[in-house]
Amino acid sequence: GVAHDFNNALSVILARAEFIHEGLKSGTFDHAKAISDLQTIIKTALQGAETIKRIQDYTRIRKDQPSAPVDLNGAVRDAIEITKPKWKQEAEARGCRIAIQLGLAEIPRVTGNSYELTQVVENLIFNAVEAMPGGGRIGFKTFQNDGRVILEVSDTGTGMDEKTRARLFEPFFTAKESGQGLGT
Repeated sequence: GVAHDFNNALSVILARAEFIHEGLKSGTFDHAKAISDLQTIIKTALQGAETIKRIQDYTRIRKDQPSAPVDLNGAVRDAIEITKPKWKQEAEARGCRIAIQLGLAEIPRVTGNSYELTQVVENLIFNAVEAMPGGGRIGFKTFQNDGRVILEVSDTGTGMDEKTRARLFEPFFTAKESGQGLGT
């Protein structure tokens, strides 16, 4: 799973670098777009570094688990921005569209690891896209309930059967023939 996360990060970095390269090569360089792409590359590279730390955590006990106040809405927005080139291009290549619907309320910060929360949302996005081969909608909603901050993610994909749902939080479980994740 961690290798899968790292591969996703590398895919995003490569896609954004290729956008910048193509703009420079074709003479259609958009300075503002390049700055945005470079910011995404930096965020994704930092996430890659956190993924390496998770690999290190797996190989030894780490007592200093970093946690700090995290803007959950920001983590959702970052995950969408980081993954967008990959899922948008793939959907368009299939002749379909993926729409993102945001319902992000004003919520307090949560305690956690910003990179790990963003990575979780990225994985949810990629799984949702795989479950919607003909296109569809992914929704993100944040709200407070009984003093808790909640992130609700939904999509119009094929869904999970009861057997898959029962194993949802089992480490290293996958419903895929090859690869990682819950996609089919």
